[in-house]
Amino acid sequence: MAASVKLRIILGENNSQRLILQNGLPATVPELVEHIKKQCAVQFDFRLQFMDADFGNEFTNLTSISEIEDKSTIKLIFDSGLSSDTPPPPYSAPSTSRSGDDSSLSSGSVDTDILSSPDSVASRSSGWPVVFVVPRFPYDCELQLEKASAACKATGTLLDPDIRLKTAILDS
Repeated sequence: MAASVKLRIILGENNSQRLILQNGLPATVPELVEHIKKQCAVQFDFRLQFMDADFGNEFTNLTSISEIEDKSTIKLIFDSGLSSDTPPPPYSAPSTSRSGDDSSLSSGSVDTDILSSPDSVASRSSGWPVVFVVPRFPYDCELQLEKASAACKATGTLLDPDIRLKTAILDS
């Protein structure tokens, strides 16, 4: 019996999951794709890339199982013809209940981001007005936002607003 293998699967930006293959790596890339589809509940076609140490840990298309090993990082590249500014296709969190027939897969804690489908994004955004008026915020909020904007332009630092600033913005 082969030793169990852990893989880090990158599902999208800021979203990854651990895949544990109890029976070791499958023999082929298509078999690995099926394991990923099953455990990660991905319903769309994708190709795989692996973090290639030979090229400075840049992602490279996975063409052979021999290119990966235990604790490798695998990235899903969705083949749906989406443009780079469109979010990846939706997927749902896998069930944490275990049935007897999926003993080759194991799931640790699962954290997922719920992504909108391109259709729902298009239907929501079509209702926006042509001119969107941003309300005036209280003076102290305006100062904080101006400082954050200047910092973002100068150094790329993003604003992490505190609860008071968020509340004031939402109230406005």
